[in-house]
Amino acid sequence: MRRTIAITAIVGAGILGGCAVQSGPARQPFLPASSVERSAATTHVPISLDVEILSAKSLKNRRWASLDATIASPAARSVAVYYGNDRSPIVSASVGRGVAGCKPNAFGILCHVTFDVNSETRGFTIRTFDAPSLSKKKPGGRNLAVGYTRQLVRKSSVVLRAALNSTVGQVKLSVANATPASGRATNLGLHIDVEDLDGFTIVTGDYYGASTAADALFLDVAAQPYGGNGLSFTVNGKPNAAITTWSDSYKLSYLGSGVFSADLTLIQQFSYKKFGSLTISPKPVFSAVAGSPRLGAASQLVAPPEGTVWFTQPDLHEIGILDNGKVTEQTLPSGHTPTMIAFGYYYAPLLKIVFATQEHTVGIMDNQRESTESPPSTDSPITGISYDGNYDAPVFVAQSGVFGEYFGDKLDVQQVSGTPRLTGLAQAESGWAFADAGNHDIGFFLGTIIPENPYITVPLPAGSGTPSLVAYGPGQMSWIAESDKNQGAIVYSSAKKFQTGAPLTSMTSLSSPYDRTGLMAATDSAGNIEVFDQTGALLETLHPPDGAASGIVAGPSGDLFYVCASCARGLHRIVY
Repeated sequence: MRRTIAITAIVGAGILGGCAVQSGPARQPFLPASSVERSAATTHVPISLDVEILSAKSLKNRRWASLDATIASPAARSVAVYYGNDRSPIVSASVGRGVAGCKPNAFGILCHVTFDVNSETRGFTIRTFDAPSLSKKKPGGRNLAVGYTRQLVRKSSVVLRAALNSTVGQVKLSVANATPASGRATNLGLHIDVEDLDGFTIVTGDYYGASTAADALFLDVAAQPYGGNGLSFTVNGKPNAAITTWSDSYKLSYLGSGVFSADLTLIQQFSYKKFGSLTISPKPVFSAVAGSPRLGAASQLVAPPEGTVWFTQPDLHEIGILDNGKVTEQTLPSGHTPTMIAFGYYYAPLLKIVFATQEHTVGIMDNQRESTESPPSTDSPITGISYDGNYDAPVFVAQSGVFGEYFGDKLDVQQVSGTPRLTGLAQAESGWAFADAGNHDIGFFLGTIIPENPYITVPLPAGSGTPSLVAYGPGQMSWIAESDKNQGAIVYSSAKKFQTGAPLTSMTSLSSPYDRTGLMAATDSAGNIEVFDQTGALLETLHPPDGAASGIVAGPSGDLFYVCASCARGLHRIVY
């Protein structure tokens, strides 16, 4: 996701002060006298220029916003004054501690530079340098990039207000905590340093807190997952407001969820020039679910949106339910062993849980835990289960190629042609998708599972391995895992491959399938958890600290739940 947060740059152009007082015909203001004008004029005016060389402490504490002097950076060691844009200065003088005409004050060092200018002159440029002056007309060292054309007034002392530097060299973003713990709202401690070309902090655009549209900087947030709103930026307590003065208080907070990572960049409004960037990556927090029983590697999980987590317990012939922090277990009236589980809604909000058993039956359970179960639907193991909300019926596939639906009083089935070996089933756009390891493709069944409704198949890309399971992912894409290769496929009207760290054993979407972008999480054969973006790019591999993960599901708050078969408490949670 990209969000744009306005920040007005705390830098600005130099400020022109005073008015021109001239003899002779009126001329256009703000222009330096030409060489011809200067040579023809005979009257000169003595000028005394005050130059404030700030101390590092004053710069840090911003204690110079009311000074009546030309502000120079702490590195200034000489100052030169020029007619307009002339290359040769009128005068050059050393400045700094111990130099004649310079005295320490509360802000640093205040220096007085005196020189004569042509009375016809209406503007000049001040430049500072990082080494002492070599002569009265030759500054020393490196130009510190501070240069302004100023209007003169006819008096013995010229008072100018000027920013430290109107040219942004770089902007640095930093935070006190770039990896906050997931699930905990945190002030990230954002700090923005705007530096000039010499590396000194620019504190304000001018002394009155005014800013121009050209100074505006925007905090651009590119976050995963797309649409995540896990960050908050405020100025003086107002969301996404602009910084207009150095006294404004800004704050960047992580809200505890809703973002996997976010890249922050400052962008100038009109030029779209990019300044400093950084990445915020909340750190996952792993924990075992209190009271959960030991689970086997074959246990499956589902997490309906209302906040419960359901899981199969084949070893105990039960279905477990985590609800409001409490785990309960449900035995099927038939005494059969549940092996697979899925959920759906019948005229929402009526939650329905569907399941398949080791005895080749399928069944349906409501949120009151009342269940009905089919007679044996096939002689082959059931390898996928889903729910048809139009008919309040479980949909299933069997390894032998049977595709069926149980309507309570009848069982409709179809047989996939060729040499099928069906290995997985998931909801898909307008129907269901099934993985077919025998025919090496993915099939799609549109609508209700009745003989009149045909299915279609999409071949997997060349070089693909054996399809082992299917999941419904971002953009209504079907994601296929392969049991014998470190890769998978994303399928819509065609298929493309994506790479994995190891063969995947379970998959879940971290966002609604109707979102075009989002994240997918999967367990792999090494027991790790792999996280992918919507294109299939591997973003991160998580290593569960307590034992290998063998099944995974995304909870309604964005948390992940997974099975740890080697743990005494088999259900684990990741605040992600």
